[in-house]
Amino acid sequence: MPLGMLEAAILPSNTATGVRGSGKVRARGIGYDYVHVAIDDNTRFGYAELLPDGNGATAAGFLIRAASYFAGYGIQRIERVITYNAPAYRNSTAFRQAVADQGAVQRVPHRPEAETGI
Repeated sequence: MPLGMLEAAILPSNTATGVRGSGKVRARGIGYDYVHVAIDDNTRFGYAELLPDGNGATAAGFLIRAASYFAGYGIQRIERVITYNAPAYRNSTAFRQAVADQGAVQRVPHRPEAETGI
């Protein structure tokens, strides 16, 4: 199964201050959650989690939980993990190890238009 993975930051408005995701808010870690999403390319079956950050260890844990979830629905084998070009996927030893533990290979598209197809 080819598996596409991505994350998206959710920037809720602060109703008290009207601040929406400014650099100051981000530096303090307030107002950001990350939706990590995995989609099986063959069945289009998906799995998502709302997580507190987008670092490599978090992405690795997500991949392991996603693989377990898919296995519960009969999708036993992950062949490829297709990610977009974020540091959590591109530079993380923990994430690369999680991909290898699944017996899969990682592919990162090098063109922006290819990233939108995940």
